[in-house]
Amino acid sequence: MTTGASRTERKHFRQWLSICCLAVMLAGVANIALAAETDADRALYRDALADLYAVRLHAFEAKLARLEDHPLLPYLHYARLLRYISTTDPDEVRAFLERFADTPLANQALRHWLDNLAQRGQWALYRAFYDPDVAGSAVAQCRYYRSLHETGEKEGALIGAARMWVADESRPDVCDPLFDVWRRAGGLTDALAWERITLVLGANRPSLADYLVRYLDPASERLARDFIALHRQPQRLTRIASLPGDPLRAAEVIAHTLRRLARSDPEAADAAWAMWADRVDLSADAQRRVREEIMRWRIRRDRLPDDHVASWPPTELMGADVSGLVEELARRAIAAERWDEALTWIRRLPEQQRDAINWQYWIARASIEWNSGAGNGFIAASHPQPIPALDPDAALALLTEVAGRRSYYGFMAADRLERPVNLQAQQLQASEEDIGRILDHPAFQRAVELEALGENLDFRREMAWLRARLDTRDLLILAEVCRRRGWHDQSIQATISARKWNHLELRFPLAFAEPMLENAERRRLEPSWLFAVARQESAFMSYARSHAGALGVMQVMPATARITARQLDIPLANTWQLLDYNKNIEIGASYLAQMYDRYQGNRVLASAAYNAGPGRVDQWLSRRPPTPADVWIEGIPFRETRGYVQNVLAFSLIYSHLMELDRPFLYDHER
Repeated sequence: MTTGASRTERKHFRQWLSICCLAVMLAGVANIALAAETDADRALYRDALADLYAVRLHAFEAKLARLEDHPLLPYLHYARLLRYISTTDPDEVRAFLERFADTPLANQALRHWLDNLAQRGQWALYRAFYDPDVAGSAVAQCRYYRSLHETGEKEGALIGAARMWVADESRPDVCDPLFDVWRRAGGLTDALAWERITLVLGANRPSLADYLVRYLDPASERLARDFIALHRQPQRLTRIASLPGDPLRAAEVIAHTLRRLARSDPEAADAAWAMWADRVDLSADAQRRVREEIMRWRIRRDRLPDDHVASWPPTELMGADVSGLVEELARRAIAAERWDEALTWIRRLPEQQRDAINWQYWIARASIEWNSGAGNGFIAASHPQPIPALDPDAALALLTEVAGRRSYYGFMAADRLERPVNLQAQQLQASEEDIGRILDHPAFQRAVELEALGENLDFRREMAWLRARLDTRDLLILAEVCRRRGWHDQSIQATISARKWNHLELRFPLAFAEPMLENAERRRLEPSWLFAVARQESAFMSYARSHAGALGVMQVMPATARITARQLDIPLANTWQLLDYNKNIEIGASYLAQMYDRYQGNRVLASAAYNAGPGRVDQWLSRRPPTPADVWIEGIPFRETRGYVQNVLAFSLIYSHLMELDRPFLYDHER
């Protein structure tokens, strides 16, 4: 079991870190006077905004004149435009859009202007200013089509209304006036209502489908209600003999319900398919989709016939693209260490797919195992094809080739061969002229000021705007400048935008080094592993918030944070403290340490638990042991978690090298 960096390693790394910090401090001494001047300008900027919002316009204009050369001058003009947007002349708006076209504010201002025009019913102006590339939301589109109607372009408005109404989700309330006009004009037909109900149920929104039934003709209502009921309880399909209404629509209902039923009970779906196949006329495509879904869930629930390898593909899937199913079958065989079967499935993949590094690794790995006599005899003797294994020399050569790649599979291959990894790292050579070109860029200067003022959203917009306008070379220079400033997430984003994967110091910054090292030491964690988890979770964005509610550098869920803080007596006043990177790293590292201890120092299992939860990991372990590690990881049923664990392990090795720590890809007890 690993217990973090040794005392000597920690001392060495802290010395290296101190030298880096000292260099930054010395570089900053010369800028003290400049910093004082900058602070004064920032205070003046804040005061100008305060004057504007307090309607002290003379004071605002005076400060605006003093800030004529300030990077955030466009933001003051933008704030004034928004403050008085309802009374602003259209020519003033055009002048603003033209003057500040080289900033993100032009598009933001246009969106606000369009919103205001719609609220005031200025439809002719709305139509004149509308730009779908800038204002492409459903709200903006509905308003645009309404502006067409209000200005006499009724045919275009009605066509647009139909396009907006047929969607798989609820439409914004602002669309209702447009839809009312469209319905009164006879645009909403029974066919369109049925089309939308089909889309909505395909997106699993049965409550919205309930609402939409009112727009069907009476003759279609009963079938639609049966459709919704079967969506909610697909097993009912086995207990009914027929469906009312249009036969083609009934066929749609049957196909949809069979696909739904397959997820919970593929055998029942198979039986229902046999019962309904002669009663409804399904298109060839609909039949294929049903059979594919039944097969997918048979695979996932391990309910395949004994001869499924020899008889593949099923007759009803002949000629279809079943490569996704074949990949699932290959992973299933790998997870069970049935090497002859795994090789058979991999060889059935299309050549381009089979040449991907993951399948090249498994061809080599499975061939070596098959040649040694392990995991064979699972394919029926009647199978007509020989096992497509490589001979021992070819398998070793392929594994060696894979080991030369910088990736999870490359590192795993190198680990099996007991060879050093090939990081293929490049160092960026940036001149002072290069650095100065980025520092002098107006967008970068605006970003500096916005970050200092705590305006994170506008800061991110400026950086995204800048990245979209730099060439590959300058994107790398931007990444280096961001790294020096401690904008770690922006350094990563710029390197990704440049698609220069070999610049590891830019892609994998040693962000928040002090709290990361302190918490790794306190919780007896490998520091490189802790860095890797943070890099995977948030790319070191301290203010990151996921759709699920996870927060901060370590993407900690608030409920998990409260429990962990209470268990370990860590002060946590409220959820928003998790956006403080020190607190977030402390709690995230503590929870990671709990997972590490729970799984006896196995980083593979602890990483999976950090992502998917320990309950799921315990469930997976009840089905198969955690070693061999590569086999267990490949068999993780969640694609997200499988990729997460692979990335964390690969990132951990990269960080070990960047930190000059001698660490293996996997420890003996993890292999």
